[in-house]
Amino acid sequence: MKKRLSKKTYVKRISAVLIAVLLICALPAEPSYGLLSPLSQVGAPAKVTTFKSTADTDAEEYLRAYVTTADDHVLKVIYRTPLETSLFRLSLYRVGENKGDIGLDIFIAPTMARAGNGTETYNFTYYLNMDEYEIEDGYYNIYIRRCATAEDAAGLKYTNSGVLNKNMEICVKDGQVKILRYMDVINYNRQVMEIGSLYDTSLYLDNSLEDIRFVLRNPATGIYSSITAAKQSYIRSVANRITAGITADYEKLRAIYEYTAGNFYYDSVAFQTHNNQYCDPYENIFSFETGRTGVNSQNGRVYTTCQGYSAIFIALARSQGIPARLVYGHRLAVPSNDWRTEQNIDVRDHWWVEAYVDGRWIFVDPTVGTTNAYNSSTGKWTVTGVTNYTYFDPTEEQIAHSHVYMNIYPDYRYGKYISNPYEVETLRSFLNTASGGVLNGKILNSSYDPNDKETWGDGVKSHFMTDGSGNVTQIQWSNYGFTGTLNLPDFTSMELLSSWQNNYETVDLSGCTKLGKVFLYNNQITSIDLTDCPSLWYVRAQNNPMKRAALYVNGRNRTITAGDNGTFYFTLDTRYADSALSLYSAADIGYKLQGIYNAGTGKLVSTQTVRHFTPTAASYEIRFTPDPDSYKYTLYPGDASAAKLPYIQAAAKRMAALGYYTPPAGTSPGEETSYTAAMAEAAKKFQVMTDLKNTGNIASLTWKALFSEDAPGMVSDAKFEGILVEYQARKAAQAEAESIMNTVSLKASSEAGKGYIRVSWTCSAAGYVDGYEIWKSTARTGGYKKMFTTSKQTYKNTAGLKKGTRYYYKVRAYKEVGGKRICSGWSNPAYRIAK
Repeated sequence: MKKRLSKKTYVKRISAVLIAVLLICALPAEPSYGLLSPLSQVGAPAKVTTFKSTADTDAEEYLRAYVTTADDHVLKVIYRTPLETSLFRLSLYRVGENKGDIGLDIFIAPTMARAGNGTETYNFTYYLNMDEYEIEDGYYNIYIRRCATAEDAAGLKYTNSGVLNKNMEICVKDGQVKILRYMDVINYNRQVMEIGSLYDTSLYLDNSLEDIRFVLRNPATGIYSSITAAKQSYIRSVANRITAGITADYEKLRAIYEYTAGNFYYDSVAFQTHNNQYCDPYENIFSFETGRTGVNSQNGRVYTTCQGYSAIFIALARSQGIPARLVYGHRLAVPSNDWRTEQNIDVRDHWWVEAYVDGRWIFVDPTVGTTNAYNSSTGKWTVTGVTNYTYFDPTEEQIAHSHVYMNIYPDYRYGKYISNPYEVETLRSFLNTASGGVLNGKILNSSYDPNDKETWGDGVKSHFMTDGSGNVTQIQWSNYGFTGTLNLPDFTSMELLSSWQNNYETVDLSGCTKLGKVFLYNNQITSIDLTDCPSLWYVRAQNNPMKRAALYVNGRNRTITAGDNGTFYFTLDTRYADSALSLYSAADIGYKLQGIYNAGTGKLVSTQTVRHFTPTAASYEIRFTPDPDSYKYTLYPGDASAAKLPYIQAAAKRMAALGYYTPPAGTSPGEETSYTAAMAEAAKKFQVMTDLKNTGNIASLTWKALFSEDAPGMVSDAKFEGILVEYQARKAAQAEAESIMNTVSLKASSEAGKGYIRVSWTCSAAGYVDGYEIWKSTARTGGYKKMFTTSKQTYKNTAGLKKGTRYYYKVRAYKEVGGKRICSGWSNPAYRIAK
């Protein structure tokens, strides 16, 4: 229960609120591998004691936080803003489950100061005591809002002024507080930023915006406009007015940020529906400046999405000779979410800007500097102007609380920039190889020219990437029907290979030391080599008839091989240490898994067809054994149905392996398209060898014998002739016996005494038969079980009787001929009640 404050204290503590509009992206959300392996999961954040939103202590706006006391239960919050503020409101916003503002009734009167550039600022320092406010365990974002004027403060009107800051997360446990620092996101963002830092700044000064032409597309017509010299002049005149009297480029950028964030409106419906996203900066600026009503404006109020905000900023900045470029990535829905609760980290859904000033690229996101919004479904306008400067030149720890970099536009790493001689020749060899009679390069691009790397791709630039230094970093060529081999060993800069839904048979990616993610599912791969790939952490290779895999996992190279009569496939995900490798064994028809063995020691590791484990042995062997219970269909000569064909081919391979069957010249066992007469003849021979009725059909008994571990192999022709003679004589004798036994009749009777029931019977061929089987049940028509075998014609049952229960008995005679028991029909049921 929170502590109530006095009226005096209540009035002293205040802030401002940002309407919770999700100010994200101008492009449809879609999974993207990006230029690096996507950050699909963020590890546990570091728990630290300090935070700073900007590195500049003279900045107009900043947030500083410190955990101050020895027992870590007090958080010192220091904040300043150039936005007019009469009262601040400080609260906590719970993240995840039960999310929401938990309002602490903390209202703070501002003190006045000046920033390094002379701007007057509104400031406060507050010591937030977790014990005093009885903060429950959980994760929270610091939530700072304002009442802009004295009139607003008198009515505590902070809800329409916007949130000043909502992007610094803390963790509270047992009254102790820690600040969260997401190092995974920081390190990931650094990778993309470092790549962008290599590009020449002059590449980002094109006032025609041809390098990011997609912002000029009219979504209604699909037509791309041009930023002509006249339009450039107009944009420059607006920028000159915005920055009038300002000499420093950094301050010019701040003025452009205020203009962009303060005067345009975010259209959430356009983003959600992926329609009507008008991003042309000239059209948007002109409509605002002239009060025009147009396709995305009403009397000068212009609505757009984050790509539009970013394009306006870039156009104005470049007109002042300041390099500026687009960045795309993912933005978290703060303050209600954090990276622990976010489900779509690797989805591209937001655009922002980097601008080059004072020898460095700074982060600028004008979209989140306002909550100006327009709902094109309801016609409602929300007007707040600039509400914060949180993402004007923030620190990397501030960025990491809500933004993940994916790419910097324009990108100068497309495949046409490959220059590594070895990789060029290796790829040229692949592209010059034919699949289905067509060169792989032609399959990707009908204009493929082996000597023109501009044509070495499928038209999707991000599918074939380099590192900006001529080395391949990413290949995504899936679902093209490529056949044969994919050999790209020692591509030492490649981080992603995605080539699923093709028909590769072998793949060699050994020595790709930076390779992290591999997608090769739905191919025909029998062998894959991923050795000496120490960065490997995610592989999807399912639905491949694999016989051998070599991969680097758990600190060393490992191999997996499948024995005869089965295959396997695997997936790898080292984020989950206890089940990094998932191994799926797939037995051929007629077989089952015997086990997974340590190939070095021969020790059985598992008998599971799906095994999740962290491999520790150098090599594993998967063994298969015949499965007599895999019978499903009776095979007759001439059968060719799709359902039976796999079983026909399995029987052919098994009979060939045992020596009974030889396929037609030029074919191999398992390529049959029907159950042929030659296969039926082979089945007859096998039936002779196993003393089964030699019909040539493969039914249940023949299948079980064929796929048993002790199935006999074919013998020499001479020996088989002797076996056949014996078989025929035996079958003739058995047929004669069956004929006689079919005529035998039995009549049974019974009597009961104390503790016993005696059954007696007569037999019409007592001198011919070898003996009798006595069967018993407590029901007349079913449930009989064999009790006894005898050569006599009487049986005294003393065991298993229950007084008062009626028991039924049936008898049949049998004759043993050639190892086979041939039985007569049943006697009548004889019954008695046990005494």
